Amino acid sequence: MIKYGFSDQFEIQQNGSEVLFTSCLKRECLRENEDLLVKKYSRKTEKEIVVFGLISQAFSGSKPEMDDKKDYPNMKAALMNIVDHLTNIEGSISGKQDNEVVIDPIAVYVEV
Repeated sequence: MIKYGFSDQFEIQQNGSEVLFTSCLKRECLRENEDLLVKKYSRKTEKEIVVFGLISQAFSGSKPEMDDKKDYPNMKAALMNIVDHLTNIEGSISGKQDNEVVIDPIAVYVEV
C-alpha cells in the first residue's frame, strides 16, 4: 500500500508557522543524485530551501461524502463513482493533511 500510495516519490516539506508546504520532485530533473542531496543537507535540513512554484492543492479540509446510490444513468456516472471511492482510498494512504499546501515546483534552490 505504501508503494502504491507514495509511488517512490522524492518529496520535500517545509513547515511554516501553521502551514505545511509539500513539493514532489522529479528525480530526473535534479542536478545531483538524491542520495547526495540527503547526505549534504540531511533528511531534516538546517539550511533554508526555497521552492518557487504554483499551488496545486490547498486546505480542502473535509472529505466528500460517499454516494450509496447503486443505479447510475450511464457508464460515465458509474466510473465517476469508482473514481470517488478510489480517491477516498488514496486519501487514507497518502492524503493531504488539513494544514498542508501542495506546491508544483518550478525551481528549488538553496540561498547562498
